[in-house]
Amino acid sequence: MPVPADIAQINPRHRVECVYILQSDERRQGTISNSSLDFFYRLQSYPLLNESNTKYLKLGVEFEKEIKLKKESFENISIQEERKKFNEITSTFLDFNPDKFSFELTYEGGVFFTLKKGSFSFYIQYFFETDSDESEEVLLSVFKDKTKLPSYAGNIAEIVSEMKYILDSKGVVLI
Repeated sequence: MPVPADIAQINPRHRVECVYILQSDERRQGTISNSSLDFFYRLQSYPLLNESNTKYLKLGVEFEKEIKLKKESFENISIQEERKKFNEITSTFLDFNPDKFSFELTYEGGVFFTLKKGSFSFYIQYFFETDSDESEEVLLSVFKDKTKLPSYAGNIAEIVSEMKYILDSKGVVLI
């Protein structure tokens, strides 16, 4: 990733992700280039962490722990692709500003997200693609309080759109 001239051009969540990547990947490799080190120091001098970034960072650390524990379930899938997709999905769900948010990697090679916002509970099952020809598969179950609402299936964009529609139609503010 090229370093922008102005560090403020980077989304705060991405700044945290860059620092996390620098701390894990480059330590693991035992090499930190001068440009990476300079970028890292520039990031350190900029206020990085807010509540959303802290959640995002903690979820990334938890993902790394879980992927090691359940690695046999993810043998046919690229860990880099899993990490990238997990980060994208997590970022999207955190944009809902959930009251509660958690995930669990499944033994079927997927991830199960739980998102609570107001009186709504969303349970999302995402299956990592094992073949580039396979389409993305996401399942959504919704509850309002203890009442089950219709379930949905589709790709992640369709599921996110449906979640926004449900919250919007009930007057739930995302921010």
